[in-house]
Amino acid sequence: MKSVEEMAAREAALEGAFDVQGQALRGKHVLLFDDLYRSGASMREAARTLRAKGGVAGLTVLALTRTRSRI
Repeated sequence: MKSVEEMAAREAALEGAFDVQGQALRGKHVLLFDDLYRSGASMREAARTLRAKGGVAGLTVLALTRTRSRI
């Protein structure tokens, strides 16, 4: 599991990384697909942007795979 500091740094690095231009997604239901789920930080930022700037009505997220954690 990543430390709180690592997660905060990852989220800070991704802030503003995504953008939505135009109104094509407004009111639509969007499928957000991520090929690799690690911490969820990039998916959270993309979802936040789609809601805030894109005005999406609904959002479904899907990840193809997840990284293994060391036990």
